[in-house]
Parts: sequence; structure tokens; C-alpha cells
Amino acid sequence: MESSRYFLQLSLFESSLNYVFKNKKLLLEALTHKSHRSQETDHERLEYLGDALLTGCVSHWIYKKFPNKDEGTLSQIRALLVCQKSLCLYANIIGLREMIFAAPNIKDSEALLADTFESVCGAIFCDSDFYVLEKWLLDHFQKKWEDISQNQPVKDWKSQLQEFTQKQWKTLPEYKIISQTGPDHALVFEIECYIPQLNLKARGCGDSKRIAAQEAAQLLLKRIQS
Repeated sequence: MESSRYFLQLSLFESSLNYVFKNKKLLLEALTHKSHRSQETDHERLEYLGDALLTGCVSHWIYKKFPNKDEGTLSQIRALLVCQKSLCLYANIIGLREMIFAAPNIKDSEALLADTFESVCGAIFCDSDFYVLEKWLLDHFQKKWEDISQNQPVKDWKSQLQEFTQKQWKTLPEYKIISQTGPDHALVFEIECYIPQLNLKARGCGDSKRIAAQEAAQLLLKRIQS
């Protein structure tokens, strides 16, 4: 690895971040995927940490921003703000894509871009503390959080499906967990929503039971109404 060239690139990237690392190796680690030919370390551990920290910061912001929303609605807003599409949006704002060290065949991957953004969050935390990371996120992305949460209406699909089936057929949908996969820090749930009386069913996936159930209810409601 040509350290001097890379550290020059890192210095330029720090200007875009508006954050200067005390430990430059943390930033280099955050930007390095395990597929990189010269990698001495990779960002997977920082990604794990950054994922949890970003979710915590976003949850805190949502909790204060929407004092009258219930827990289910807050969870849906959070899902919008930390989904892969949103993470890629944040990453592009800071010019992250061009800084990733990865094999050419995966460098343009949206999943890699989102993961690397989480790694950068983890690196900033390790280089400072939670409050510095939270302030950095707010300074850079609070306006986007407001736009996303206000311009994309949150729909409670479970309630809509329940109201529709109760009105049309005097019956209620039922839910059951089909599977739970992945490591503890990144669980994925698959939940089935079904209406026994109509023999209709649909499945949804998500990183929480609530999100998976909402997706299943949405799919089933759209199927019924189509």
C-alpha cells in the first residue's frame, strides 16, 4: 500500500467530511473493504459499530423531533432514515464513493457504499466520542432527515389491512414468524401475514419483527385491492 498517496487522499477527504481524524488509520480502515488487494485490515468491525451508533443517533433525533408519534410510527420513520437508499444518499453528500478501497468488480455496489458510510460513523466515534459523532451527523444530515421523514408519508399497513378486512369480510389478518436469520447484531426476520377465511397470504422481511410485519401487511393489502 502506497501510504503517502493514500494519506494525502485521506487528508482531502477529511475536508469533505469537515472532521479531522487524530488517528488516520481509523479512517483508512473504515474505507477499506476486505476485497482490496493490499488490505491490511478491513472495515467490517467498524461497520458493525457504526450501524448501531447511527441507529442510536437517528432514534434519538426522531424521539425528540416527533413527541406525539407512537413507537410503531417512530420505528417506521427510523427504517426510512437508515435504509440502504438513504445511507447511499448520505454517502454521496460527503463524496464517499470515490474514497472506497475495494476490488473493481464491487466498488460501485450500493450495499458496499452503505456499509462504508456506517464504517465511517464507527471510525469517527472511535476517534472521538458519541456526542461528537451525533453532532457531526446532525450538522451534515439533519436537513435530509427532515426531508425524508416529512416528504415520505409513513403508513401503518397493519392497521389499514385490519380495517379493510374487518369492513369487507368481518375477519382479521394473522401473523406468524417464518424465520429469523443472521448474527445477533444484524438479524433479519421473515413474517407471514395471512387471512385464513380467504386463504390469502404474503411474507415480508425486515431487521425487526415490526418492519417485517408491516411489509407483509402492505403486500397483502395491495394484492387484495389490485
